[in-house]
Amino acid sequence: MNFKTLFTAALLGMSAILSTITTAHAAIPAAEEDAGYAGYKVCAGCHESETRSWQGSHHALAMQTATQATVLGDFDDARFEHYGITSRFYRSDEAFMVNTEGPDGAL
Repeated sequence: MNFKTLFTAALLGMSAILSTITTAHAAIPAAEEDAGYAGYKVCAGCHESETRSWQGSHHALAMQTATQATVLGDFDDARFEHYGITSRFYRSDEAFMVNTEGPDGAL
């Protein structure tokens, strides 16, 4: 499996994980939701074994702030085609961007 295929699979997997987490914690009161991202340490208190398994994994590394040092993919206007969809990986100033098909089918 090449890097681009693996990278795309990782992005799709992270999307599914985040969707599951959001759904699982949908009952959190609005005041707590408005607080913003709390970080993994808030969850670690109740999910200790999961946190130990996660720390140091490629999933934990994927949650690092995207910088030149932490991003391993090719964002030099790279293009990747999968199932007829061409996705573009590029930089916009310091941001790492991906232009790909959204849930509505539009890029």
